[in-house]
Amino acid sequence: MTTPRPPRGFRQDRRVSRSDPNCTDLPPEYSARNIHISDVDFSFKEFELVDIETCNVFDVKVNGSEWDRCTLSALHVERCDLANLKMANCGVHRCRYLRNRITGATLVDGYWTDVLLRDCVADMSSWRFTRFQRVAFEKCKLVDTDWTSAQMKDVTFTDCDLSDAQFSQCSMERVHFSGCTLDRLKGLPSLSGASMDPTDALSLTYQLAAAMGISVREMRADSC
Repeated sequence: MTTPRPPRGFRQDRRVSRSDPNCTDLPPEYSARNIHISDVDFSFKEFELVDIETCNVFDVKVNGSEWDRCTLSALHVERCDLANLKMANCGVHRCRYLRNRITGATLVDGYWTDVLLRDCVADMSSWRFTRFQRVAFEKCKLVDTDWTSAQMKDVTFTDCDLSDAQFSQCSMERVHFSGCTLDRLKGLPSLSGASMDPTDALSLTYQLAAAMGISVREMRADSC
């Protein structure tokens, strides 16, 4: 099986640093480029057709906000609160998400390309009907996440907790799991096309047997 291709690094037109003007507000329809956004509270706001490109985003609160048909490109997003965020029909390209809280977020019908998510807490989040291409999840908490009907191509999950995740009706091409917790996965047939490290595959033995109607019985001591 071909190895998944990693996310492509994004290029910034110029270096964005803390000395750049800090954005303190985003109108409902807004375009931002080459700015630094930090320590701002956008909680529970609504955004439509927002275009944000080549920005550093630190310690920003967008929890409970709603984003519709927005485009995010070449962003570095770190230590932000995205809990219960709602994002629909949005494009996310060449972005890095580090140490963010994404619990309960709804990120559906999107298109994510060349994205890295590392050390993020995204339990109970929904990614239904989203298309992923060259996306890497590293050391993320993805417990009870919903990937129903997602399309994954060149996607990797490394050292992630995917317990109770739902993968029904997913399509997978060059998707790899490595060092992940895969307890009580749902939609196991949709993992067809994925690859796993041996330890990951072994952890699914009982679940796969149950899905095929096979009973696994402990060997009795007197049968030896």
